[in-house]
Amino acid sequence: MDVRIRTITFNVADENPPSDVPAALLGEHTEEELPDIFILAMQEVNLGLQVGALLFWDSWTSAMSEFLLKKGYYRIESIRMQGIVLSVFGKRSLLPQFRDVRCDWIGTGQLGFWGNKGAVAIRLKLFGKTFALINSHLPHGTDTSQYKQRLLSIDKIFNCIKFADLDKSILDHDVVLFQGDLNFRISNVTREEVLQHLDAKEKSQCLKADELNSLLKSHSIISQFSENQIVFNPTYKYDKRSKNYDSSTKKRKPAWTDRILYKSKDFECHNYDEINEVLVSDHRPVFADFSVKVSSKKLPALATVIAKFNPSENEDLKLNVTISQDTFVKNQDWIGIFRPNFKDYRDWVSFQWTAFGKESLKDGQVELELSVSDIIVGGEFVAGYFSSEHQNLIALSEPFYVTSRNPGPTISNAQSNS
Repeated sequence: MDVRIRTITFNVADENPPSDVPAALLGEHTEEELPDIFILAMQEVNLGLQVGALLFWDSWTSAMSEFLLKKGYYRIESIRMQGIVLSVFGKRSLLPQFRDVRCDWIGTGQLGFWGNKGAVAIRLKLFGKTFALINSHLPHGTDTSQYKQRLLSIDKIFNCIKFADLDKSILDHDVVLFQGDLNFRISNVTREEVLQHLDAKEKSQCLKADELNSLLKSHSIISQFSENQIVFNPTYKYDKRSKNYDSSTKKRKPAWTDRILYKSKDFECHNYDEINEVLVSDHRPVFADFSVKVSSKKLPALATVIAKFNPSENEDLKLNVTISQDTFVKNQDWIGIFRPNFKDYRDWVSFQWTAFGKESLKDGQVELELSVSDIIVGGEFVAGYFSSEHQNLIALSEPFYVTSRNPGPTISNAQSNS
């Protein structure tokens, strides 16, 4: 069985997302062709004074989440370090199959650790295959010293990111994507020569002088990766909202700064290109479509949650939770009540710590009661079991219905209201 992946790297240059950009980034797909995983790696995201950004979400993550929610996706995880943001979305139908989710980050900017440069990373397991997804913003500049800083940053990223208690390095995973504004330049060619080659449709002459292409052949870490053939023009630096390269007094030399590298067996890249209709930034977004072979057999469920009908005089929701023998139960696990169209596991309406161990289970089951008295606006809901071991929701109940009334809401199965 193949898992389809679309990944995008985009330096948004402190701009906010225009309303038509999320659709352009996802691309045109029939419902059957939609990728199973959608990855958005952004750099130079302006957090500003947005309320959501102060709490967690920036305007780009929020806009993509709202758009992808309508397409049947769930935000598995999102991590940011200053303006470097990585978000991973998965089809909601695959939600219980996403496991062992972890995040990590490393700053390599000013003073060697500041977070304006560096990398953020998310790892996960799907159908038993492990994925390490890296979004990096490396030091800019055309000088030799700045080139060496990029190399030092790569070494630090791959040596220091370990994904906490799993103690797995990036390169230990079955699939590794290393992408971002890697800031590698075209060396030993003048700006005028680059533009002349591009006008003459001689990109190959520029690619021969591309710094990253040389590293793909020689660097101890980068040489382990592959990159599909580049068929697009340099993605930096443009005048914003224009198709013209930098016309400022600095007149920066165009370069393929925005790249997507991959390392894996049973992994195929089908498309690798820029999205040239998105003009909001001085960079062009770059996307890649992949497929990876996984086991055709779904992994057994780690847990099930059944929401029971609740009499109107009782304000507590009764849940029957069944735990697989292979599931590691922790006191940090919790049950949440969500709207059916929730964005990610943080989007709960109400939650309660489970605070039970396997010794509390009878035949692998336990019954819990959750108060719904704090649900003011009625409607359809689901209950979900969050595993702190897997850092993901590993089970969802069927929908149930809460009806607002005085003195409090009542609960019923959603089906009985239809």
